[in-house]
Amino acid sequence: MRIVIYSSDATAWSLRPFAYLFNRYWSDAQAVSVFGNSPLPFALPDNFTFTSIGPFLPANEWTTDLRNALDTLDDDVICLLMDDYWISRKVDTTAAQWMYEYMLQHPEVARFDLCTDRLYAAGITDYARLGYLDVIRSDPMSYAHFSYQASFWRRATLLDCLVPHESPWDSEIRGDERLRRLGALVLGTRQAPLRYTIAVQKGKFEPGGGYQTPAHEMNKEDVAYILAQNWIPAELIA
Repeated sequence: MRIVIYSSDATAWSLRPFAYLFNRYWSDAQAVSVFGNSPLPFALPDNFTFTSIGPFLPANEWTTDLRNALDTLDDDVICLLMDDYWISRKVDTTAAQWMYEYMLQHPEVARFDLCTDRLYAAGITDYARLGYLDVIRSDPMSYAHFSYQASFWRRATLLDCLVPHESPWDSEIRGDERLRRLGALVLGTRQAPLRYTIAVQKGKFEPGGGYQTPAHEMNKEDVAYILAQNWIPAELIA
């Protein structure tokens, strides 16, 4: 299983707290491939590798950079995360492995949501059982059928939906229709094996969950530790 983190010069500071929480709540034995711009001015844990995909580009080249990163890989299925998805609870790694293996065996599945992104979408239907997981199917007409929330992705399908020279926001909106045209399945689970806090919201550090549900609040001990390391730019702290 390959975990892929997409970062940039603007957000690379968040990799240190991300890595700390990933290793605490997922595993320090799980390899993580980070893609970004300039070489990092700090070290990451040994299970993290960093690859530069070129100079920092404006927001409307976000998909161009992501395509460049994905083109360096040969994996059929990847787990795509962003550097500000700070894991806040113990990950159900058994469930994650089942989901990954299911995608390897079912090429019709384009995305398998690891969080609650599909669970709370409109029009979901029950689809299958996978161990103790209740698998749900996303309605292709639902909002964020295509999404950059934490998911396993079929790399080739994701590339088919990524048009160069788009911002992440435009890409998500337009990606819904592109994914519908491909007719690929998007699945999720009722159990949500991965829970994380989107660490920066509206330009500020938001450990309390912000526009997510209160269940996404970070552990106060984790917050205290991260703040003590001075890992967060001062301007982001309210």
